[in-house]
Amino acid sequence: MLVTVDIGNTSTKFALFEDAKIVEREKIRTVRDASVRDVYDATEMLRSISPKGLAISSVVREVRDTYTLLAKELWNREALFCDHKSKLNFEISYEEPADCGPDRLVAAHAAVVKFGSPVIVCDFGTATTIDLVNTGPVYCGGIIAPGIETMAQSLFRDTSRLPKIDVGAAHRVVGNSTERSIRSGIYFGYIGLADGIIGRMQAQLEKPAPVIATGGFAELIAKESEYVDESDRDLIHKGLHDIWHRENS
Repeated sequence: MLVTVDIGNTSTKFALFEDAKIVEREKIRTVRDASVRDVYDATEMLRSISPKGLAISSVVREVRDTYTLLAKELWNREALFCDHKSKLNFEISYEEPADCGPDRLVAAHAAVVKFGSPVIVCDFGTATTIDLVNTGPVYCGGIIAPGIETMAQSLFRDTSRLPKIDVGAAHRVVGNSTERSIRSGIYFGYIGLADGIIGRMQAQLEKPAPVIATGGFAELIAKESEYVDESDRDLIHKGLHDIWHRENS
């Protein structure tokens, strides 16, 4: 039994593995100053298990001590924080490897496990990342852009007359109301952003690369994308699971 934790800017997602299968999931809000007790009280999963380990990807540095203590106090285990020093299945060609988000590296690792290389990995969350693992395999880096919901919130926050909308699929490009026009602009505009970047990456490669997407908005984008072949909400958890076993074999 292994617990994997994907700590993002907005939410923290837990997965419980038995062998290689996820048997339980839970999601809580990310709180930067949360204590061990806060995390324990917010999660039901952690109260009734005794895992052999805890593998973590975190883009929030402030919570590292909390999860280190949580693993120690609950199960007397060492938490494994995955980063550029972990046993990844590729070389890293990045100017400052320590600056590369652990979530990007872990997702790329999982994509290579599934597809080999080259492969393009998209994570559509609070921020969007689109990364390339080229033949080698070599992690080359990629792009970071505001997420689709971040874009929508910015439009509402920085204008005086435009309403706030819930991000979702638009059924046609030409909106016949202000709300539909905003939804169309955000939705199709974002698909254009993603496909434009992926297309430019593909053009640099000797052969087409499969494209896998993860993150809270992956399925939404994948529906209309010309390039995304597959979406997998558990991609980072699967990467954490594989890395933990590499580190402990």
